[in-house]
Amino acid sequence: MKNSTNKVLELLFYAALSIIFIVLYFINKPYDKKPVHVDSPAKTTIESQVSPYDALPMQP
Repeated sequence: MKNSTNKVLELLFYAALSIIFIVLYFINKPYDKKPVHVDSPAKTTIESQVSPYDALPMQP
């Protein structure tokens, strides 16, 4: 009798744990967040100072 009671308590524990995780998941709702729209990324000072001749391909 004690073994079946332990199994029932274990199942109840896992059921409660899964319900808690499901509730937390729906509270956060990760897919409802709207994506941030970037109009045009700002040019950094290093990118504006590099000339196209600085990176020459290496010839073997």
